[in-house]
Amino acid sequence: KLKDCTTLVGCIDDDITLNPYAVKEMVEFWNNAPINTAGVGFNNITENSYKPNIFQRLLLLDHSKPGRVLRSGATSSISNLKENISCQWLTGGMSVWRQDILVTNQHKEINTKWAIGEDLIFSYPIGKQLPLFVCSKTTVKHNHYPYNNEDYKWHYFYGKTQTIWVFHFVESNNELSEILFICTVLAKILGKFTFGILSRRKNYIAFSLGATAAILKIIMHKLARSSKKDIREE
Repeated sequence: KLKDCTTLVGCIDDDITLNPYAVKEMVEFWNNAPINTAGVGFNNITENSYKPNIFQRLLLLDHSKPGRVLRSGATSSISNLKENISCQWLTGGMSVWRQDILVTNQHKEINTKWAIGEDLIFSYPIGKQLPLFVCSKTTVKHNHYPYNNEDYKWHYFYGKTQTIWVFHFVESNNELSEILFICTVLAKILGKFTFGILSRRKNYIAFSLGATAAILKIIMHKLARSSKKDIREE
């Protein structure tokens, strides 16, 4: 429905609040950005400022710089930035893209309950070819919908679904490592399960068990050489 003369397209989730001058700052950034820029993200100030975690970096779950994608498929945060950054991926619900980029990078629809990580799956391959940025002055707030920390089934589903979709992301990009992905997920499972037992937090235990179920399903998928579409749609 967009006319050809529409150069930029903003993709904004319905739980995002734009702060005053956010759009103005975004337009000004685009006017001065490199001509081949593909997308620019808004700066989500709801989350904490990015602080690299040495322990997570050792486990290949974090990076020393924001907006990076590790070989394990893990990403570093792009929230609450104090300065503009170039990055390797963009958050889907708070970003602005060139219309021609959206038109030429369409993905096949997948019949799934929750396509978590779809922004990473979309933006990372583009970022390998063209510049992506986050503009620190384009501040927004993300109004998370509250969920029940004691909802065991939801956290189990979350752990399982997130793990399967990150695996799909890693498997789809040859420079990423499935072995490192498995290792980092197992480290995350061990950490969350141990913390859940010690603190008696059912949500951590449920997430860990869901992620464990996903890893077992992924291994069976690899052994059987079945279509990854099957486990995403399950």
